[in-house]
Amino acid sequence: MITESHLTPGAVGTGRGDAVIETTGLTRYFGARKAVDGLTMAVPRGSVFAFLGRNGSGKTTTIRMLLGLTEPTRGSSRVLGEDSQHLTPEIRARVGYMSESHSLYKWWTVRECGEYQSRFYPRWNNRIFQAVTDHFHLNPKAKAGDLSRGERAGLSLAITLAPEPELLILDDPALGLDPVARRSLLESMIRRLKIAPSAAARAWSHATPASTAASQAVHIAACRRHRSVRAHHSVIRRYSFGSL
Repeated sequence: MITESHLTPGAVGTGRGDAVIETTGLTRYFGARKAVDGLTMAVPRGSVFAFLGRNGSGKTTTIRMLLGLTEPTRGSSRVLGEDSQHLTPEIRARVGYMSESHSLYKWWTVRECGEYQSRFYPRWNNRIFQAVTDHFHLNPKAKAGDLSRGERAGLSLAITLAPEPELLILDDPALGLDPVARRSLLESMIRRLKIAPSAAARAWSHATPASTAASQAVHIAACRRHRSVRAHHSVIRRYSFGSL
């Protein structure tokens, strides 16, 4: 395990520079089981970063600690310059987070879901919300609870991208989707991300075709199941476009 790794588009170095995500000795235990082990890293602005590992290897736990949703056993992390455990509403409004569960209020319509979310984001772009929901052929009057899993994923993606987040964090958003729905979701992601120059960085819980196609360089951190998330020079590396 290394003590510090700074990921840059061209190489792995040692200086932190303009990092949008920083962790120092980030560790999390669940009882006696160690899920994340002393993770120290810096994700630079303008990069795409992916956690690669089996189920139970600590990817989601790491993301939840970055977002202040899970408290670390020890260590710390910072997102957009702020301590993850004390993120202000202003900082949270600059982060787009899409989980694998696609949690939505089932009794609201597609339109109502967008209208509600828009109240919390000063940079909400309704054209993006409309473009993504149109891509999935979502009826604005359809209840979220009546949507298929693929359609719910599309609505969740629209809600995540419409605020034009500086930092986009995706936790296996295509989990459980059939091949057609998965392809539609990834196509929509790629289309929006390639025209989002304001994005500071994007973090993924898995290396996917979308993560490689969205940028010319993807940084990978390998996660060992039951051995915890660790950052190694041998597994944090630069992948050129289309190599995954």
